[in-house]
Amino acid sequence: MNKPAPWYFALLSGFLASGTAIAIGEFSAGIAGGAPSIITAYGNSFINSTLVPNRLRDWSIDNIGTAQKPLLVAGVVITILLVGILLGWLTCWLGSPKRKGFFKRLSRFRLFIAGAVISIFGVTAGLSLSNSVGSSNVHAALTAIFAAGLSYLVLVALIYLAEGRLKPFDSRITRQPESETRRNFLVGALATALTATVGSFIGKRLVDFNRSQQSIDIASSLIQEIAPNRNSIKGNAMAATNFDDITGLSKYITPNKNFYLIDTALVKPSVKLESWSLKVKGLVKNELELSYRELLEMGLVEELVTLSCVSNSIGGSLVGNAIWRGVPLKKILDEAGATISPDTQVVGRSIDRWTGGFPTQLVYQPDRVSLVAVEMNGEPLPRDHGFPARLVISGIYGYVSATKWLTEIEIAPMSFEPYWIPRGWSKEGPVKTQSKIDVPRAFSKLPPGTHAIAGVAWAPSRGIQKVEVNIAKVTKGVLAETPWMEAELSHDLTDNSWRQWHFAWNAQEVGQFELRVRATDGTGETQTPIVTAPKPNGASGWDRTRVTVRA
Repeated sequence: MNKPAPWYFALLSGFLASGTAIAIGEFSAGIAGGAPSIITAYGNSFINSTLVPNRLRDWSIDNIGTAQKPLLVAGVVITILLVGILLGWLTCWLGSPKRKGFFKRLSRFRLFIAGAVISIFGVTAGLSLSNSVGSSNVHAALTAIFAAGLSYLVLVALIYLAEGRLKPFDSRITRQPESETRRNFLVGALATALTATVGSFIGKRLVDFNRSQQSIDIASSLIQEIAPNRNSIKGNAMAATNFDDITGLSKYITPNKNFYLIDTALVKPSVKLESWSLKVKGLVKNELELSYRELLEMGLVEELVTLSCVSNSIGGSLVGNAIWRGVPLKKILDEAGATISPDTQVVGRSIDRWTGGFPTQLVYQPDRVSLVAVEMNGEPLPRDHGFPARLVISGIYGYVSATKWLTEIEIAPMSFEPYWIPRGWSKEGPVKTQSKIDVPRAFSKLPPGTHAIAGVAWAPSRGIQKVEVNIAKVTKGVLAETPWMEAELSHDLTDNSWRQWHFAWNAQEVGQFELRVRATDGTGETQTPIVTAPKPNGASGWDRTRVTVRA
């Protein structure tokens, strides 16, 4: 009679079986030219599911922020590994000669049970892959079959080795059966782990290779060929950065690498330029399909626009200012003969199937920038920011407008609900007048003397007219009554860009102080002190921070 496998061998068998499935998914993604892996497919299914409670989604945005995607990937990996570990334990436990009665009878079907659980994994993985952008049905089916099949074979083989049922090679040295069983299992486990690790590594390297800079380099050459001339926005912007020497203050032009990243893509799409096109359809007289070259040939303009995320908290970092270059959206809609009325909206569709929508009439407002952008700060859009094209619309939050990896524009009825609307966010998302304090940092300890209080303020499409600072001493938790004082503003280049502000604070009195800021936009409306959460249409309130002046 075979001895039951040690519990730790059982757990390791399940762990390696599920790890094999993950490795197959990574390897398959690389072989398929950058298609999603099983982990990515599961994660995307979670992100895009309307079954995910809005409360959970909102909590993750508010408390986890940009770390939610790595945590989601980790959660998917841990879940698959835990299921494998439990399955390995159950399979070995049922195989023990100590089982009696019902479990003794059930032990005859233990491999069938393991196969059924792994088959469920294979089916769900295949469905998730088939619903993911970049994955064909053939890729989904083959990946699911190989992942489930090899996972099952690894589980059965390791459990049999752990129970002393298999001897992968004949030993010429006389060994105790238990010692030989342990040796055979460890050899099999090590071989499985190495194979899975190498397969996963190769898959990831192949994915990285398929997501190379080749398409972006081609785009750069086409832009240089077709539209090499730029206007003087960059030079003017440099002249407007009269506070850029203040350490810690947001730069007037946010570098691409520092520009905030918020989207639903678990893995940023990798687009091959030669196969990309922009379709314009829906309530139009002439449907269009533009190649990248044809889009550039429509003529490019440069605009300075501040973008912010609706989930940005007061004083948060999900905001940036950049020089965007692209084709005016109005020009494209006119070419297509779009229906412009209060009953229609522009729906942008991404390669990863994300949708955003905003009223068509906004495109025709003279104080608003509406672009199909192909450049960001003088270079082709980085892949993370929507290469090869994205929508940039000033004055409305990105969740309704800023479609990255743009592949389709549809003029649709207002009844259509883009991605975030069924999830509890407002249909329209005008950017609220906002300001934030960058300097000094919260809880700073400052010596007496003159210190810079500085930050940025924005109200795209309306502009910033004034920024005021309030400095109140805190005594036993009570704020002193103090007047608001006007800050100095950077140059005003456009109403669609933020403005830096600065106030020289002569801090001579020691103690704790609360610093507050408020902005007044170009219409004369001052930022409200009423605090609201980002959901459903953007946070409001004054940014504030506390510092201590001490001798």
